[in-house]
Amino acid sequence: MEQAWTDICSMAREQLLKIDGDRFDSFISLLHEPVHGKYWYLHLSWEEAEVKWHLNEWDADAEALLYNDPAEKWKRRGMPMYPQVQQHYGTWPIKELDILFLLIEKIHANPIVNSKEMIAVNASQETLSIGVSESSCSYTWHILPPSWISLGNVVSHLHTLKSSIQY
Repeated sequence: MEQAWTDICSMAREQLLKIDGDRFDSFISLLHEPVHGKYWYLHLSWEEAEVKWHLNEWDADAEALLYNDPAEKWKRRGMPMYPQVQQHYGTWPIKELDILFLLIEKIHANPIVNSKEMIAVNASQETLSIGVSESSCSYTWHILPPSWISLGNVVSHLHTLKSSIQY
């Protein structure tokens, strides 16, 4: 029986969220799951003057091409396909997060109780988590509700930080 694409996506998501190595108690993370393109997970943790960053990426489009390629299917013949998640990590001085901390202080995002605001078809999904140790707060959405614009500012800055990473 052929392995389902959804199983590969689930394995990739699990690997994306895995952080190897040390990290500090205070953290901010963003999981970006687009309809097409690279999925990525950026995890920032800090203590005093140092920030540790971890960036995990999975190119779903490239792997979907391999999954559907007849020659690749023939090579696999009953063997499972495993997602190829790339892991990168490094450190920054804490001052790199000054703007991010200011944006986080301005977050005002009440829970959404009107499901019509959250309905989306074929949309990217973002999950933002902020916390200390085992206590955290997470927000997940497909289309950012207007009342959560302050979260959008944080996420935009995290996208900028992600783009600045050299590996």
